Amino acid sequence: MPPRSTHLLLDPREIVSYAGINQLTGGAARSTISGWRVRHLDFPEPLFYLDGQTPVWDKKEMIRWVTVYGKKGKRYRGVAATLDGDGLGYGKLRRQPTD
Repeated sequence: MPPRSTHLLLDPREIVSYAGINQLTGGAARSTISGWRVRHLDFPEPLFYLDGQTPVWDKKEMIRWVTVYGKKGKRYRGVAATLDGDGLGYGKLRRQPTD
C-alpha cells in the first residue's frame, strides 16, 4: 500500500491568512483578529498552519463570518472596504475612501 500523502491541493485564491482577513475587514489589525478568535466560539478554525505557526483559513468561511458579525466594511485604521459580488468570495474587494 502506498504511503498516505499529507499534501493539500488548494487554490491560493481560496485561502486567507491574517493579511487576507485584514483586507476583507478593511484593515483589522492582527491583534484584533486574534481577539475575535478568542472571544467568538464560532470563529472559523484554520485549515492548516504554514510552517506550523501561521494560521490559514478558508476564504469563503471567513467572508461569511465577517459578514455575519458586521466586520465587513467596518473602518479600521481609517480605511473602509466593501465586497462586490455574491459575498462568498466570487467578487472583488474594493476600497472606499474614508470620510
